[in-house]
Parts: sequence; structure tokens; C-alpha cells
Amino acid sequence: MSLGIERLGKPAVIELLVDWMDPILTSDDADRLVGWHLGVCL
Repeated sequence: MSLGIERLGKPAVIELLVDWMDPILTSDDADRLVGWHLGVCL
């Protein structure tokens, strides 16, 4: 699965994660979690 995600690229991963998290997280929390998942510090 991770190889498939890597092929999608960063913009696609961000969009997917934000769509999945939108109902349960605030925008700031979602940004932090996406950054953590991508291995960057926001």
C-alpha cells in the first residue's frame, strides 16, 4: 500500500487524508496530522 501512496504523490496524499479526516478534526489538527504523516514538521 505505501508504494501506491508514494506513486500518487504528495498532493494526492494530502487530499485523501484531509477528506478522510474532515468530519472529525479541525483544519489545524488535520494540517498537523498530514504533516506528520508526510514526515515534515508544520
